Amino acid sequence: MAAFELTSLFTGFLKLALLTVVVLYAGLVLMSYGTDGSRERPRFDLRDPATSAERILTWLGVVTLAWCVRGAARTFAMLTEESAVVGEWFLRRHAPETLASFHTRPRE
Repeated sequence: MAAFELTSLFTGFLKLALLTVVVLYAGLVLMSYGTDGSRERPRFDLRDPATSAERILTWLGVVTLAWCVRGAARTFAMLTEESAVVGEWFLRRHAPETLASFHTRPRE
């Protein structure tokens, strides 16, 4: 029974450590994207491979985030345009009496 509890405790600490690493990495990517943008290129230094690996991973995260931001902006622009088309369709389809019940501003 004690071995099961020890394994469960170790698994909990491992999950917590993994969550901490993911949160720190996401914070580093967001901070790098905010300060440097997506144009920054990674620098390689063979004398310091750990820092070079960190820079490469951060750069990959920033590039991925930039792609996601661009895709979301395009998607929202398309949805905005299509909602205007649906609004125009609605206005053309209904009679003026029906449209009188819909107000964007209160009548004065």
